[in-house]
Amino acid sequence: MTAPDALSLLLALSVWLPTAGWVLALEIAMRRRGARASRGAGADPADPADPIDWPAVAVVLPVLDEARFVGDRLRDFARTDYPADRLELWVVDGGSRDGTTERVEAAAAADPRIRLLRLERSRSKSEQLRLALEKVRAPVAVVSDADVALAPDAVRELARGLAADPSTAILGAHVTPATPLLEERLHWWWLDRLWWLEGELLGAAGVAAPCYALRPEAVVEPLPHDVTADDVHLGLLAQARGWRVRRSRTARARELRVPRTAAELLRYRRRRGGGFVHEVRAFLGRRGAAPRFRALVALRYAQLRLAPLLALTLVAAAPWTGASGVALLAGLGLASAALALGAARGADAFAADRRPAWRLPAAALRLAAANAFALIVPAHGRPASRGRP
Repeated sequence: MTAPDALSLLLALSVWLPTAGWVLALEIAMRRRGARASRGAGADPADPADPIDWPAVAVVLPVLDEARFVGDRLRDFARTDYPADRLELWVVDGGSRDGTTERVEAAAAADPRIRLLRLERSRSKSEQLRLALEKVRAPVAVVSDADVALAPDAVRELARGLAADPSTAILGAHVTPATPLLEERLHWWWLDRLWWLEGELLGAAGVAAPCYALRPEAVVEPLPHDVTADDVHLGLLAQARGWRVRRSRTARARELRVPRTAAELLRYRRRRGGGFVHEVRAFLGRRGAAPRFRALVALRYAQLRLAPLLALTLVAAAPWTGASGVALLAGLGLASAALALGAARGADAFAADRRPAWRLPAAALRLAAANAFALIVPAHGRPASRGRP
């Protein structure tokens, strides 16, 4: 093997192993675990039974000029099928001027379970969450956004999942985007699958801001002012302190303010990618954390920063190394994509997108390109906030 070929092979594997290779390894491990469980007895830990005593739950809703959405979220709360005497809603306003607080006050006058916290001028969503988590005394907090519609049983499913596993600190909901943009729906399907695998096998799932439940005791450190993605930060903080972070298969949330065009998708992915990278970098080499946690954070950083840059290096070096490396990387990627798309075609969420036959593969390629660009050229990290994609 020539030196250029060896370099091409090394670069291609350095890109593939922490990304598609990682997902493939998780899928194999989950199948092996499922096969072992099917030969034994006992309940599926991912499908827990109802607790004997339902825990008190505080739903935390940060808002800023959300008059368009807050009325629907208040009605969602009223429709929640969780025991009413165990449920409360904390709306944390960051200085709205569009009538948001007036709507919340009217609802609070009719329902004493609704409480309004005010910040005259909030610099970020993390500041609002910090205030809420200082005030909440319930053992479970469900954090959601104003532009997210929760299923009536979402709170119950999240509380049930946490009650069944005392070692889990954060449980994320299954999120679907309200958009016709196939790339965005593929993105969420892929993330849900990946994070569910990581949560069940390693207790290290990613968490999505639209909806997640947490034990406030697990994240006692105040949120820093420079947090760019509260969901990522809290998930990593809980893991660093030895807690598990997992994904629910049954709690469902629908995100309403999502990309609907290719330009919006790229803008949103760059902003989200920048926030993700910022938070992961902040936890690299965290003092006092277990070696396992440090290894997982290093892997995250390799997936988000090193792999995209190495892929770009491989393409740029093609005139010297020849096309063999690029062809090898493309082949590995296409083989992995074929497995993922085969699973996606079997999912009910994509039943209407199977014709014509090229629609899913084309959307997957566009999504891969957008995500790669967003990670190579991310938007600069800035404090987490609500707003349009």
